[in-house]
Amino acid sequence: MRTAVGFGCLLIAVGLSALVWDLYFLTLGGHVKLSSWGEFWYGVHSASLGAVKTGIESHLPAGLWAWTMGPLLKVPALLLFGLPGAILASLPWTLPKLRDMRALRQA
Repeated sequence: MRTAVGFGCLLIAVGLSALVWDLYFLTLGGHVKLSSWGEFWYGVHSASLGAVKTGIESHLPAGLWAWTMGPLLKVPALLLFGLPGAILASLPWTLPKLRDMRALRQA
């Protein structure tokens, strides 16, 4: 349980850093826009994005990048990391309630 909560907090931190990234570009005179995961990844470390793309395209079946990673890279980074992180971080509070609900149904 602690591992899931820790990983959830890490995902929340990455999601919040994407939000800070967006706010930074807003202060530079840009417009309000949630950056996609691909834009965020490219801005943070473009070499790793290129290396992962090259590795997937050369070692795995053709088209796998376009079918899986292509659409995933278009999802807003705040949602992609923040939502699963919030779910994982809330597990200690939600699981006991779910167990209590199951016990009431069985009684």
